[in-house]
Amino acid sequence: MAKVSVIIPVYNVEKYIGKCIDSIINQTYRDIEIICVNDGSTDNSLNILRDYAQKDNRIIIISQENQGAAIARNNGLNNAKGDYICFLDSDDYVEYTFLETMYKQITLQNSDMCLCKSKYVFNDKLVYCHSDIKTEILHKPIFSVQDIPDKIFQICSIPCFTKLYRTEFIKNNGLEFQNLKSSNDVFFNTSTLVLANRITYVDEYLVISRREREGSISNSRGKHVFCILKAVSALKDLLVKKDLFKTVEKSFYEFCQMTFLYEAQCCMDKQLQKDFMREVKEFLPKKYWQKLYNKYKTRGISQILKLLFSITNEYENNTKHKIITILGINLKFKVEKRKMNFIKKEIFWDKQKCKYTILGFVKITTKLSKKYIESELKKDKLSENPTKFPIRLTPNEKNMLISYMKNAKQYLEFGSGGSTYLAVLNSDANIISIESDENWIKYIKEWNILSKTDIRYIDIGKIGDWGVPVNEDKKSVWYKYSSEVFNDENARQSDFIFIDGRFRVACALATILNTNENVTIAIHDFWVRPEYHVLLKYLEVIEGADTLAVFKKRNTIDIDEIKRLYDEYKTVLD
Repeated sequence: MAKVSVIIPVYNVEKYIGKCIDSIINQTYRDIEIICVNDGSTDNSLNILRDYAQKDNRIIIISQENQGAAIARNNGLNNAKGDYICFLDSDDYVEYTFLETMYKQITLQNSDMCLCKSKYVFNDKLVYCHSDIKTEILHKPIFSVQDIPDKIFQICSIPCFTKLYRTEFIKNNGLEFQNLKSSNDVFFNTSTLVLANRITYVDEYLVISRREREGSISNSRGKHVFCILKAVSALKDLLVKKDLFKTVEKSFYEFCQMTFLYEAQCCMDKQLQKDFMREVKEFLPKKYWQKLYNKYKTRGISQILKLLFSITNEYENNTKHKIITILGINLKFKVEKRKMNFIKKEIFWDKQKCKYTILGFVKITTKLSKKYIESELKKDKLSENPTKFPIRLTPNEKNMLISYMKNAKQYLEFGSGGSTYLAVLNSDANIISIESDENWIKYIKEWNILSKTDIRYIDIGKIGDWGVPVNEDKKSVWYKYSSEVFNDENARQSDFIFIDGRFRVACALATILNTNENVTIAIHDFWVRPEYHVLLKYLEVIEGADTLAVFKKRNTIDIDEIKRLYDEYKTVLD
């Protein structure tokens, strides 16, 4: 009998299933069974599985009518005979040492589950490594909910593909995946974190997860937002039943805040988004709802506030650093063990006293510094080298964007602001900037170096936050935001285009239709907005940094298809 069962739900993945299976059958750990559950595929996936099964008798094929990944995983779980079990997605793949490393660790530590880290790829190009495990919170190789009750749902990422489970642990607790269109693994994976007596981990990147496939569940996020409510409601019921809710209440509601906010941001249907947030308000206690709502309403402003003052941790070569940001200046400190202990005693000795001391200090310094800040801002606006212009980009995104701006001769951007400022400071290119907010344009031009920049106002009716149109009666002119600029020959000859405004999919499609084959296109927030990934059929990823993606046009493009798609997206807000 095999020691490890690998379960793979398969649905219409003929392009990817081969690489997935190859990565499993060539594992350095050989004592495995590979259960492939064909979920009613209509492409060539089943035939590919049969070819592999003829060559490797460890492969078991189970076929079912199309019922979704959750039912497929449960079907595989019910047929698994291994002592340990893992679930992989059929479009992902793993390092050849994945099972050997995980099996050694879970057996060595006699644990119920083992965690590892993952890498994200687009078209097989590494984009970034995902921080799946918060190793800085852990101080030993084994932990459970009793060790970190306030952080148990934050300790690792939710997807099941980075985990190896003891089969007996899963079956004794009667755990199954929920049959939901989205978030169907949330209940299963969060439940394992609180029910496991011993959890261990491997601090290695062993799983490679694709993010470009159109049919994947992760790329349909935002269309089925209420699924996450069903998932966390089931989790809460379990916690109450097991008398664990009070123990993990803080971690549970913080997890809900994070996932609800993410789902709301992914939802492009404004009415659906409103209905979802109404249900969320009913679900969350008042103090957690208020925190979530504040983040939801100020999710852009929060980035600016972090520039004013924030303290974060950074880990470099397993060494902890404190990054203190004050008025946009980053101060980096190496945290020595003795010094850190002393600081903790000094600050946290009297929390209440500390709280009021800090609040008093903030009130006093706010009053004293207000006029100074206003004076400094006025000077900055007149400076030829200003430093206080608000930029909504991470350092990595900023550096990558500048590297392309420096080489550009004709630069076009959708959405004026920080990128306009960076282009003026770092590029000799002719700059065209598209913006739909007249007041924002006036604010930008208060800076001396930006006063003569070619910022073109596009009237799309009354606008709200971030220049987003709110008047449906003007919907017939919304298309102008993405297309009107291309009446200009200079815009059509752009060699670098940055998209960070409204209607981003439409702007990208209009760019593909109206520019030459050598144009480079950058799209902000691409990696965290699955609805943008429809563009991957026409754009090839060059590189990425955090949420920023940089592309070239693909060699073969169906122009008529793109025109039809543009007509569909030209009034779709994001």
